Amino acid sequence: MAYSLLTHVGFTADDGGTTSAIDTTGATLFTLIQTWYPPIGTPVISDSQTNTWNHLTEYVETTGDYNVSVRLSYVVNPITNASHTFTVSQLTSAISFQVASWSGAILINPFDQENGTNNVGSLTSVQPGTVTPTQNNELLITGIAFR
Repeated sequence: MAYSLLTHVGFTADDGGTTSAIDTTGATLFTLIQTWYPPIGTPVISDSQTNTWNHLTEYVETTGDYNVSVRLSYVVNPITNASHTFTVSQLTSAISFQVASWSGAILINPFDQENGTNNVGSLTSVQPGTVTPTQNNELLITGIAFR
C-alpha cells in the first residue's frame, strides 16, 4: 500500500502556541518538521490526542550570530480525531513546524534511516549525505532550517 497525504497544518510563532484543528481520522503516521532558534531550549511538541512523538537527530547551524536547528519527528499508529491540534509549549525565540498526517503506513516502525549536516555557514549548496531506502514504497521526508 502506498502512502497518501491526508491533511497537514503549519505553525510559526515567537513564543509557542497551538495550531488550528485538522481532521486526522484514518492516519497511520504523523510526520513533523520543526525549526527553531535554540538559545532557550528545544521546543516541546504535543498534540490534543496525547500521542508519543519519536524525535530524530537535531541538526544545528552554529556559525554566525544566531543558531538555528531543524529536527524531524514522527508518530506511528497515532490516536486521531476530526479536530486534532498540535502545540509547542517550550518558549524559544522563534519556531516553525509542519505536521502531516498520512495513511498507508503498514510497518510497526516505518523509520528506516536519516542523514543530515550541521554548520553549513555561508555555503551556496548543502550536501547532507545520501539516504538509500531499504524497502519498496518508502516515504522520504526532508526539512531545512536557515537564518
